[in-house]
Amino acid sequence: MNLQPAPATFKASHPDVYLTGELGERFSYCRGKLLLEPGENHRIVPCRSLLEKAVFDAEIEAYSGLFPGADRRALVSMWTMYYFGALFLSSAVSGFLFRLNVPAGLDELSLLADTRTAAPSAFLLPREKWPREAEADPEEAMEALLREHARPLVQAVAAHGGVSQRLLWNNISAYLSWIVEEIGAFRGPGCAVEGRCLMENECWRDGQRNPLHGTIRLCEKNGNCVSCRKVCCLRYALPGVCGCGDICPLPQGRA
Repeated sequence: MNLQPAPATFKASHPDVYLTGELGERFSYCRGKLLLEPGENHRIVPCRSLLEKAVFDAEIEAYSGLFPGADRRALVSMWTMYYFGALFLSSAVSGFLFRLNVPAGLDELSLLADTRTAAPSAFLLPREKWPREAEADPEEAMEALLREHARPLVQAVAAHGGVSQRLLWNNISAYLSWIVEEIGAFRGPGCAVEGRCLMENECWRDGQRNPLHGTIRLCEKNGNCVSCRKVCCLRYALPGVCGCGDICPLPQGRA
């Protein structure tokens, strides 16, 4: 299907409004991730507050109840995978398919944590900044999300959680590299090429080094060419959680 970018006058009263029909079926996992009002099972955590060690530690402590006695580094990594998955999958679909870009700054968004599991579940958008007029450059908007939101959070989580920044950037790129291919398969290869720049460019447009560059590489597995992470996410260290399969760089993480 060759979807056209939304016209410049297009506005959505809710981020999920475009997820209907075939589009809604294909990207159903993006529904309910960018919200204007929290659900009854959500607890609001301002994203900026997660830079504070006490706030971040409290979130990880609550989340650790799902995996008693587990390696804290693996807990932190898995928590960020929920966080980055909810944020970047939905933002990429919104931006690359409809040119509707979510606010990027840590001060503009709040995390919605699941009250039952304490896992990151969705994000609360500032009502005064949505509806958004359609914008023409989703790559630029996604770079802003990486610079203004992901970078300070990655630095803080690495410091507070005892994991490397490279691991956290790899968690982001694993989601982005997958979703841009899904978008390209749905809309057309040109859209995938546009999205791949987020991982393939050595520098961002402002000249700063792109921390996603080189985090995903092509490897040969069983005669097939597959995308592989450069740094393992450690999820295999969590009891009851399966490994990542061929994408993992470590043998113990492929089970």
